[in-house]
Amino acid sequence: MTQFRKRISLFTAGLWIFAVSLIYFERKELFGIQQPTFNTTTEERFDEAYLERQLQPAKYTAVNRVKSKDGIYPASNPIVFEKYRKASTNSSRAEPRTGRFAYAFIVGGCKPESPSYRPYIYNIAISTYIQRKRGSTADVILMVQMAYASSHETLPPDDKALLERLGIQVQYIPKTKDESFYRLMLDKFRILRLTQYDRVLFMDSDALARTNLDYLFMLSYEGVLKENFILAGPTEPANGGFFLLQPRPGDWERLLDIVRVAEERGRQSLPYPHWDTTLGWGQAIPALQPYETLVSESRTKATRWGFHGAFADQGLLYHWVKYERQSVSILVNRVVQNWGTDADGQPKMKEKLIFQTLLDRVPESSHHPNFCWRTFVRVRACVPPHSDYVHFTGNRKPWKALGRTQNATTVSKTRYRRSVTTAGPREYRGQQEYRAFWYDTLRTMATELHWTMPAVESISWNRTHRAPLVKFPLHTDAATTQYAASVWSERS
Repeated sequence: MTQFRKRISLFTAGLWIFAVSLIYFERKELFGIQQPTFNTTTEERFDEAYLERQLQPAKYTAVNRVKSKDGIYPASNPIVFEKYRKASTNSSRAEPRTGRFAYAFIVGGCKPESPSYRPYIYNIAISTYIQRKRGSTADVILMVQMAYASSHETLPPDDKALLERLGIQVQYIPKTKDESFYRLMLDKFRILRLTQYDRVLFMDSDALARTNLDYLFMLSYEGVLKENFILAGPTEPANGGFFLLQPRPGDWERLLDIVRVAEERGRQSLPYPHWDTTLGWGQAIPALQPYETLVSESRTKATRWGFHGAFADQGLLYHWVKYERQSVSILVNRVVQNWGTDADGQPKMKEKLIFQTLLDRVPESSHHPNFCWRTFVRVRACVPPHSDYVHFTGNRKPWKALGRTQNATTVSKTRYRRSVTTAGPREYRGQQEYRAFWYDTLRTMATELHWTMPAVESISWNRTHRAPLVKFPLHTDAATTQYAASVWSERS
C-alpha cells in the first residue's frame, strides 16, 4: 500500500511538473520572438555582403493562441480567425489587395550655407535604401522647407543626386518668415493633400526604418487595422513621429479650419500661452475614456490636453483621428485598440487585439529585423512594429553622438559585429552599435548608388551644434504664429 501511495505521489508530481513546463513554454511561445544568430568570425570583412546578411529577415511565426483578457480577442476564436486569417491546410497567407501607398518625411530650416540639415537627408535616404532592399514598393515623398535666411530656393545638387537615385520625390514648402519647429510639426499634416494615395505613413526625419514597413499599409488597406493608425508614446496618446493616415479630398482644408478655430479661441479668451488644456483642439477628453500611454499616469492628467506636444502635432493628431475622423487603430505597447463610433456618433472602442496575432495577414515576403535596439523609453518592447524602426531622439542621433574629435572610422566594427552575432533574442543594443550600423549603411548605399559621399567628418556633430530648428515645439512660437491664416494665404 505504501509503495502504491509513493507511485501515486510520484505520478502526481510528474503531472504538476509537466503542467508547469507546458505553461512556461506556452507563455514563452506567446510572448517571445525567435530571432536568428549569426556565426561570424571577427576576421570576416565588414563589407556589403556582411551588411546584407545582417538585414536578412528573421522567420517570424505569428501567434495563433492568445489568452483572452480585458476584452482582447483570442486568435483561436473561429470568428476572429476567419476575419483575420485565410484558413488553409498549409497555413498559406492571404494575398493582399493592391493600393497606392507612400512614406512621407519632412525637413525644415534647410540652409546649404550651414548644412546642419544634411544628416537628416542622409537618414531619410538610409531608411529608404533599407526598405528598398527589403522589397518595399511604396513611393517616398520628402517635404522640404528651405530656411528663410537662405539664398537657395532648392536643395544643392549633391543632395538632389542622392534623392533622385533612390527615387525619392521632393516637394517644397514655401518659405516663411516665422519659421519654427512648431510650424514644422503642423506641416506634417500636409500629407492629407496626397489624395492620390490610399495610405500615407509619416516618419520623422530622425526615424530610421529597419525593415520593410509595407505590411502596415496591407493591414490597414485590408481592413484589419483602421484606415488611420497611431502609436501611443511614453507619456502621450499619439506619437507624432510615426503614424499612418488615409488622405481624403477636403481633409486638409478641414484640418486647417480646426487649427484656425483653436488659434482664434486661444487668443481671444485665454491668457498666454493661449492654450486650453480642457478643450484642446475642440473636444474635451471624456472622463470615462481617458487616453492611454506607455507609461501609466493619473486619470487627472489622462483627461487633459497637457501632455507633451498636445498644442502641436501630437495633440492635433490624436484629435484628428479620434474625434474628427472617429476611426483609428491605436497601438498601446502590444495591444491594438480599434475605435469607431456608437449609435450616438460618439467614439467607442470596438475591439482589442494583440498586434502580433495580426501578422498572419502579412505575406511571408515581409521582413522583420534581427535584433532590437534600445528605444529610449521607459517601456521597451522588442516586438513589431516597435522593433521595426528606431527613433533617434535628442542627442542620441548617430551623426550627433560622435563628437568633435571622433569620426565614424574609430567606431569598432568588430564590436558592432560581435554585438549582433552574440546578442540574445531579447537583448537591446547600445549607441555604439546603431551608430556603426548607420555610418556603414551610408557608405554601402553610396557605393551601390555610385554617389560621391561628402567626407564623414563634415556631417558629424558635436553636442554643442544646433539642429536647423529647435528640438521641440515651443509655446512661445505657438502663441505668435497664425498657422492656418498663413497657409490659407499660400492658396491665393
